[in-house]
Amino acid sequence: MRRLLFSLLFAPLLLAAEPFRPIQNCHSPSYYYPPSCHWMTALSVMGDSLELEDGAVWKTDQSALCDIFYWSSSDPLVLTQNQEWFSAFQYKLLNLTTGGSVPVNLFLGPVLANCHAKFLSHFDFQQGLAFLTDGTRWEICPRDFSNFCQWILNDCILVGSNSGWEPNYDSILINSNMNHYVRARQF
Repeated sequence: MRRLLFSLLFAPLLLAAEPFRPIQNCHSPSYYYPPSCHWMTALSVMGDSLELEDGAVWKTDQSALCDIFYWSSSDPLVLTQNQEWFSAFQYKLLNLTTGGSVPVNLFLGPVLANCHAKFLSHFDFQQGLAFLTDGTRWEICPRDFSNFCQWILNDCILVGSNSGWEPNYDSILINSNMNHYVRARQF
């Protein structure tokens, strides 16, 4: 009886109201990252190695353990050359969110069946051009042709950022099969 009375009293108010309109959310734009960005998918319990989204495993410097444990799997990471003198580590992994970095060496290359792994699909040694399976095209720094000429089709390639000489070539392409890199720029 109460429900009937309640519905009779408030029915005219509900019928006179405007139809329901969902609230329009103003979404911020989606973000995208350059090919040199990576994400950590796993960290060893000891902190001595970490795995990136493509399955590559990197040995880390033990002195930077306290920094790595605060990194999140959503933090964008960038691979670059390690410019520190007398270091046993060839590369450095920079965390763009925290600003921290850790020296690293490639331990295991990317997993071949991983959808994030990139491979050399075509090359032109004469013009110094490399084409990867993700559709990116790269012009190789002429000073790095000697390394580039050692590459073969289907070599697994990791993309990083150039922090060394040759500022016109803002990226590095790390050949995980050869464990060396060339400086490059995307075109």
